Amino acid sequence: MRREFLWLIPWLMLTACDDSGQAGPPVTRLATVTDCDLQRQDCDLSLPGGGSLRVRFNDRPVRAMDEFLVDMRAPGGRVRKLVARGVNMEMGYNEFLIEEVGESVYRAQVLLPICIRSRMVWDLHVYVEVGGRRFDAPFRFETHGRG
Repeated sequence: MRREFLWLIPWLMLTACDDSGQAGPPVTRLATVTDCDLQRQDCDLSLPGGGSLRVRFNDRPVRAMDEFLVDMRAPGGRVRKLVARGVNMEMGYNEFLIEEVGESVYRAQVLLPICIRSRMVWDLHVYVEVGGRRFDAPFRFETHGRG
């Protein structure tokens, strides 16, 4: 292979997949769910074109540096990825492993990084695929210091 084309290899590798690391349709980002507090209740979301998503924190309240479980149910669908992002302070990219624990039921063990702020706002992005369409469904919640 000629040396002047070597730059092409990394570029091809980066463009071969979408942000979930798997080939497929583009991901549609949905509006952030702000009217349901995962710290207090399970949150349900109707997905465009049919289908739904339910998200549940198994341990409440959740705090930074305390592991907790997140259950996700997507009837007829598949949860592809779970990512937590800081809203009021950059906290890096926090992706968590997902395990299928039943038909269209998924679970992730989550550990949020600690922050110098006593009140931290997070968006929990659930990437779900239903009916051949992919969605990024962010759910907003807060953690508070131990004080």
